[in-house]
Amino acid sequence: MEKALKIFCLCVSFIFVSEIFATPQRGDVLFWGGKRYKLFPRPLEMHEKFDKFKKQLSFLEKKCDITDCYLYQAEWIIIDSKLYLKNICSCCYFEDSLKIDFNRFFPKIILKNGLLRADWVTGELWISKGKEILYDHNGIGSICEKDLRLTFKNGILIKVKEFDNTNFHISKYTEEPELLKKFIYSNINWKNLPELDAEEKKVFISFEADESKKPRNIEIMRGSEDIFNKEAVRVVSLIPEWTVYFWRGELYRQKWTIPIIFNYENKKKYAH
Repeated sequence: MEKALKIFCLCVSFIFVSEIFATPQRGDVLFWGGKRYKLFPRPLEMHEKFDKFKKQLSFLEKKCDITDCYLYQAEWIIIDSKLYLKNICSCCYFEDSLKIDFNRFFPKIILKNGLLRADWVTGELWISKGKEILYDHNGIGSICEKDLRLTFKNGILIKVKEFDNTNFHISKYTEEPELLKKFIYSNINWKNLPELDAEEKKVFISFEADESKKPRNIEIMRGSEDIFNKEAVRVVSLIPEWTVYFWRGELYRQKWTIPIIFNYENKKKYAH
């Protein structure tokens, strides 16, 4: 999947960037306990003949231009701990009404009430529940309060484990652009830098935030002279806390990029 950059305009000449991935795919649909969930990954792809199925399904993609659609969308249901396949259809099903006849793929298997027993599914599937904490349109999509890992063996649900994502933190420095500017440029040691006059030096610094909410893995994405590069790295390392989210119970890793702009205007406004 191709990488993309999501740019947040904080204020004039100052931005930060979260490096993330292209449009999230919509996944399959699971009906369980009277509720509807998004299901990942796709159980049909666990089938040993999926490469053959994929060729047969390829015509669906040409009929649907939804950007978050991947070839097809399947519907599944859990009944008495058993996983069944309900439908395989186009992501644009409500517009194009394209649905696959199961007999194309499973001609010798008897259906039960129109459902196909998914006994080939052995492994882990994921669903989410609770309120949405974050929607990352260019990344993984929704992060909700809880993630559930469903473990199957031969299509039978044998274990459910819940993961908590509510230990997230939204930093005031990502919420208040002017506060971030003030922190960055007030902490630069301007007296140790060359006079700039009409010149301007830009250093783009990338970093992540760890569980302690502190910047880590600080790198120069695009630099200037060494003295400005080092000062930019130093001042970013001083940021006391940053935004962090959790996904499937673990830290959701985002790479952020901040341009540090060394110029006369910032020095005049923020230098002590």
